Amino acid sequence: MSTCVTTKLITADELKVRLTAREEIALLDVREAGEFGEGHMLFASNCPYSRLELDITKLVPNRHAFCVLCDGNDGVADRAAVRLNAIGYENINILDQGMTGWKEAGFSVFKGINVPSKILGELIEKAERTPRITPDTLSSWQEEGRSVMVIDGRPFSEHAKFTLPGSRCIPNGEFLYRKDSLLNDPELTIVIHCAGRTRGLVGVQSLIDASIDNPVFALENGTQGWALSGRELARGQVSEPLPEVNADIIKQGARTAERLAASHDIPFIGADTARQWFHDKSKTTYLLDVRTSEEFEARHFPGSVHAPAVQIVQATDEWIGVRNSRVVLIDDNGLRATSAASRLKRLGYSVAVMRTEFEALGAWDTPEKSLPEFCEFPNMKEISAAQLKANKDQFSIIDVRPSSQYREKCIPGSSWSIRPKLDQLDFERGTNIVLISDNPSIANLAVLDLQEATSADMYFLAGGIESWEEIGGELELDSNRPSVVESIDYLYFVHDRHYGNMESARQYIAWEIGLIDQLDNDERQLFQISLEEEVTHG
Repeated sequence: MSTCVTTKLITADELKVRLTAREEIALLDVREAGEFGEGHMLFASNCPYSRLELDITKLVPNRHAFCVLCDGNDGVADRAAVRLNAIGYENINILDQGMTGWKEAGFSVFKGINVPSKILGELIEKAERTPRITPDTLSSWQEEGRSVMVIDGRPFSEHAKFTLPGSRCIPNGEFLYRKDSLLNDPELTIVIHCAGRTRGLVGVQSLIDASIDNPVFALENGTQGWALSGRELARGQVSEPLPEVNADIIKQGARTAERLAASHDIPFIGADTARQWFHDKSKTTYLLDVRTSEEFEARHFPGSVHAPAVQIVQATDEWIGVRNSRVVLIDDNGLRATSAASRLKRLGYSVAVMRTEFEALGAWDTPEKSLPEFCEFPNMKEISAAQLKANKDQFSIIDVRPSSQYREKCIPGSSWSIRPKLDQLDFERGTNIVLISDNPSIANLAVLDLQEATSADMYFLAGGIESWEEIGGELELDSNRPSVVESIDYLYFVHDRHYGNMESARQYIAWEIGLIDQLDNDERQLFQISLEEEVTHG
């Protein structure tokens, strides 16, 4: 790999000062998801090297932004800096000694994912005294015949995996937007749950902030709390479609949005202002459309990214990689956007709402190209499953799918690897390479690095592992390969809780509740929310 890129080292002490200075900074942890989840800085966004060029423009749309890359003190950040410079990022800095240096400096380290959003949920519960009930209470209400509507506030994809029996999926933001289609009885009790705590708490508090008449509660600890109480979850459920809205409901929602905006001091802006901000490279601006995917796909503002209301609050760090940037949330009547904006503002972002009739949008300047179009991928030849099967001994087979998928089924004799570890593979002399992936773009990124380690020809298995299976190719299962240590792309304590590991669920809930206590004084002040029992910091 070329090393002509000039990058600056930044020490942990210097970075700590920058993170509290309220200046723009993109803090990008380029380790893989499992490594990141085992311990990272509070406001770091995970941009793993295996996906770097695919994810960077969403996380950091402004190529002039001040970026700090963090790794495990293993040189991956240096490699990432070369790649980012090659696609136009010009202000790249590397944390000296990576997370090793950060820990040695004595600064806070957080496990898990979406930590800022989860801390916000815990702070909201404490500050607002968000009402919640236990699984036992909900069960007794249902047995008594009390009029209760149980709502799963997560996206439909998560609801289908597991949910409470009888729960209906209406993602946070959408319930508020569509409540007048749902609530004809002011005595109907609403119980909102998620998989853990955050989205249940935020969903309930959003309805309370909008002055909903009905009694509303969060289910304590969500589906995990339900399972820990000894009750069964429903799996494979297909929820009803979202309720329709009409012109009157949209108009009423606009009035509610105006009240919320006034109480949280959130400005409304027009398309011209959004356009001007987007093209101003002296400051980073995100254009995030919080409507449903169907609405977004039908028509959206040029340059905007789809960020559904429920997830932009739950997983803010997956969309916004630049701290102290401008965020424009886009909606039709502004209700979903304003509700989400009130949460992002408490995370320290400068937020505005753009309301628009999407059918009336005019054309404007084409934004910068996004990746992977912007990135010149190497040319890879395709090989069919039949060709590979007939000539298998002539190839080294490298599987770059997620480690969890490789353990479930893989081609005998293949090696599992991931982009930052490719240089550690031993290649047999004279053999060419076949890459296995469900995502050709991931394979292309791997080839960028492989070409610097070997002169072998590169091939991509057309149709992936499924095509191999379809022609009767032999498969093997080895649940211990790659090992837990080698599976740097998988965070066990987050995922195992959903598959019957009750101890993992207990640990996860304890971790979530304990996040606030991990904050140092500087970090605590970055959250724009006060607790009555705290002494105001001067």
